Amino acid sequence: MSTPAISPSPRLGRDDAIDVVRGLCVLSMVLTHLSSGSTVWRIVHFQPWVDGASGFVLMSGLVLGMVHGRTARANGVAALRTRRLKRTALLYVAHIAIVGLAIVDGFLAHLDGLPDRGPESLSRLIFWTLTLQVNPGNVDMLSMYVVLLLSTAVSAPLLAARRGVLVLVLSALVYTAGSVSTHGALPNRPYGDAFFDVACWQFLFTGAYVLGWRWQTVVAVLRGPRALSAAIVTGTLVAAIAVLLPNDGVQEVVFGKAECGPGRIVLAWCAFVVLYQCARTAVSRAPAAVRAVRIIGSRSLACFIALCLANLVLPLAIGEDPTTVAAQIAGIGVALAMYPVALARGRVGRGLSALRDDLTSRRQTLPDQPVPPAGVTEPDGRSRTS
Repeated sequence: MSTPAISPSPRLGRDDAIDVVRGLCVLSMVLTHLSSGSTVWRIVHFQPWVDGASGFVLMSGLVLGMVHGRTARANGVAALRTRRLKRTALLYVAHIAIVGLAIVDGFLAHLDGLPDRGPESLSRLIFWTLTLQVNPGNVDMLSMYVVLLLSTAVSAPLLAARRGVLVLVLSALVYTAGSVSTHGALPNRPYGDAFFDVACWQFLFTGAYVLGWRWQTVVAVLRGPRALSAAIVTGTLVAAIAVLLPNDGVQEVVFGKAECGPGRIVLAWCAFVVLYQCARTAVSRAPAAVRAVRIIGSRSLACFIALCLANLVLPLAIGEDPTTVAAQIAGIGVALAMYPVALARGRVGRGLSALRDDLTSRRQTLPDQPVPPAGVTEPDGRSRTS
């Protein structure tokens, strides 16, 4: 049976199925951050090598590629510069604010993994924070996104020049270098390195960015039955290999999360194709059933920032063990709270957009020049009589 045809949403040309998949990634990360290893987490993540973080990075690259590709084709690559700088500044400020709260948390509550009172001076901590060198666990993804977003300054001109293969080759070289070295991750002062190896994770992001840039030429294939069959068969085989590999370090190299092993990348793409096609069917046949998840996905950055705040605040009340009943209840509660967070972000965004449009229209609308009455002398000495 063929998948029903679905037109993109009239809302800014969005593909609702993409937002549904992003929403699922956000909910997966909520449970992973707050209740990893618990019963609730295991039920949702029955395949441990497929998780929200992989999907979130993939979807971020994909959507960014769609937007950048459309903008470049309409207005040229130079038009991306302002958009990129604004988005990077937003992510940077959000990361700095969250890390600032993490430092306060560490000083007051002495939580594991957070900067604590030690030999480091406050001025040094501030310097580290401003230079993206403080990256505690579970709140370190935004700093990685700052780097990934800046990397599009190299990818976008090459893609505009139809050098997509070169972009992928360069990304693969960086991935290989990150896999064989220990210098691909951002620092996490004063404890060493951050969890995510940016040099490795950029490969997943860049591949999705390239696909998003050429979305209109490949989307028909991704929506077809052959892509679905290939994703299911490949994903099943790779997952079976993951189970059969000895857990003596080899499994970590191939499917590890910190360095985004190649097996994890393959599974992320397989999961995307399957979930995307399932989401398209759901959006077509039961849109109300996935409305909340779709809205969460459409405001995924705001939801992720809210999750980071929950990561810092909730352990003060329920402790740091993610497998307790309290942690599982908290995980479910925060997952449910993502919907009102997304709704609130949407209202704020629409309000700010309306205000910006109003101010722009006021600046562009010049008042009519006053017409001197009859007989009044003009500045050039001529007399206006009518």
